[in-house]
Amino acid sequence: MTDNTVAVSVIMPTYNRADLIGRSIKSVLRQTMPDFELIIIDDASTDNTEEVVRSFEDDRIVFIRLEKNHLETHKKTGQGDNPRNAGLRRARGRYIGYLDSDDMYRMDFMEEMLRFMEQYPEVGLAYCDAIWHRNLDGKGELANCNLSIEFGPKIMTIRNIIRTPTVLHTREVAEKIGFFAPIKTRVMHEGVPYVGPEDWDYWLRTSKLFPVKHHAMILVHKINETSDYYNDPDFDPEFQTPEPPPIQAPPQSKDIFYKMSVAYEFVQLFEKLKHVEGWLNMTDGYVLHELARAGQGTGEIVEVGSFLGLSTCWLALGSKTAGREKVTAVDHFQGSAEHQKGAKAECKVLVKQGTTYNQFLENLRSVDVEDHVNPIVASSTEAAQSWNKPIRLLFLDGGHEYESVKADWDAWAEYVIPGGYVAVHDVDSWPEVSQFYYEMLEQNPEFKPVMAVHSLRIVQKAK
Repeated sequence: MTDNTVAVSVIMPTYNRADLIGRSIKSVLRQTMPDFELIIIDDASTDNTEEVVRSFEDDRIVFIRLEKNHLETHKKTGQGDNPRNAGLRRARGRYIGYLDSDDMYRMDFMEEMLRFMEQYPEVGLAYCDAIWHRNLDGKGELANCNLSIEFGPKIMTIRNIIRTPTVLHTREVAEKIGFFAPIKTRVMHEGVPYVGPEDWDYWLRTSKLFPVKHHAMILVHKINETSDYYNDPDFDPEFQTPEPPPIQAPPQSKDIFYKMSVAYEFVQLFEKLKHVEGWLNMTDGYVLHELARAGQGTGEIVEVGSFLGLSTCWLALGSKTAGREKVTAVDHFQGSAEHQKGAKAECKVLVKQGTTYNQFLENLRSVDVEDHVNPIVASSTEAAQSWNKPIRLLFLDGGHEYESVKADWDAWAEYVIPGGYVAVHDVDSWPEVSQFYYEMLEQNPEFKPVMAVHSLRIVQKAK
């Protein structure tokens, strides 16, 4: 990196964002603090991104075009540097920030973040809050504050709580930490099963040498590519959007009583199942109940990892209420390592009886769903060897080791119908389950995440 001549260097990688990058650039150029440079790294775009960038006649913009797209290079050769590193090599700022070419700074982002960091001079990296906009299938804007969580080294080992556009760090961080990992990949850390992708890795490496602090103030819009309905003059005073259509709300009485009926149903189910032991959060159970009851498609419901039957009961109650398929419950009923005597999640039933199967059946009887469950007493891979039916809902809650959950996926996922759902339990709470889940999303683009509740993740297979 070269000598300091500006307060802030903003690094903006981009690829084929000609339709979006203009508003991101504007959000930087209209900052209330003018002492900055904007370094745009074009990752070999094939559209007119470069033309859009050069239309901004401002000498604070530095444009770097890469000869080859780094992802394509990686696919072909296993090599390929991270585009942000080209910006780091060029950066001259005392502080460095990162803004993706579909996101936006609020007009006082730099001024406020600099003030915050000067208030805490020992801090090497600070991050603020962001409004995260999502437009799903053109059905209107969804937005939330994502994520307003105080920094902690422990949580960073299982989840990345820092959004890249919210970051500002000192030049010293870059000089000591170095560059971003060369490609979107999982990075190994001592004592941590995995960390990834590359921004997560960079924040974690930084936190090992420098204090990191959260600034609980919304200063960034994080915006998905398809999202363009928002109107916040602190971000984009020039942006024009049509008036939103009038809200077609159902009659008030119907809406109110529908919500009451849902709440009442949940309470009734909670009371019915609260005596059943297990590690499934009741809200997670209600999600499984609704997927079993009203999930789309025709096919089987398969649960891998029944144990004492709590999740089996939720699934079977939902399916039975709607008169749909029985639940196939697959388990060897010997528990996992953490359930054995003296382990951190010791199961008294398992230690005493050597199996959970008898208690599993008793729990099914206690909630009147024994007739709606087909148990298979076998390991997941053994049971899958003779399976040949389509699956509309697959629930994976077996072993927590990486190889175990991956083996469950490999054995059963091929039977999931187009439009069908897979629910994975213990994501972001068990590291190796988390590692599998995020790798699965990268390697199986036909499966898209649609819901996250506690440690339950729901993905849907493309139709």
